[in-house]
Amino acid sequence: MILALAVAEKNTNNAMEKKHKYFLSFKKIAFILMGMLFYYCGAAQNLVEIDSTINDQDVLIFKDSRIDVLGEKMRDYNANLSNKTKIVNGYRLMVISATDRATAMKVRTAILQKYPNQKLYMIFQAPNIKLKMGNFADREEAKKVRAELIAAKIVSGNIFLVPEPIELKPVKNKNPKSVD
Repeated sequence: MILALAVAEKNTNNAMEKKHKYFLSFKKIAFILMGMLFYYCGAAQNLVEIDSTINDQDVLIFKDSRIDVLGEKMRDYNANLSNKTKIVNGYRLMVISATDRATAMKVRTAILQKYPNQKLYMIFQAPNIKLKMGNFADREEAKKVRAELIAAKIVSGNIFLVPEPIELKPVKNKNPKSVD
């Protein structure tokens, strides 16, 4: 048994020595190949003196007409992208929070008649129906509309100013600057 272990250990040592020799020879070959690669890459970079003066010759540019079409499409895409509605931090008025849908619809109708340009948001959060109004970027503008709603007595309870993300539409310029 001990003899068998000694023979197995000797065979293992021989195998390890062979692997080590192959590894060293592989490293030598790889080193030589890398050296040759760097030599040939360096030799490929010929230094050529470039004349930096421009002769009085005409330059012809050949351009595919589809490049102009692509440029126009990109311009239109960017213009449409800038006209999209953006989500920003602003204010809305919490007009009513009621459990009765009929009451919420009555208040909604009255507000839409008085303020047809304002957007209304009706949200159901069990058991309440919440009615929010407007997309106000400015707090003072929201307070002004709140005071008008209270004076009109559309809602019997309090109207709260709520900070929320709002939809802001870009302002269109009446005198666009032309770029030449």
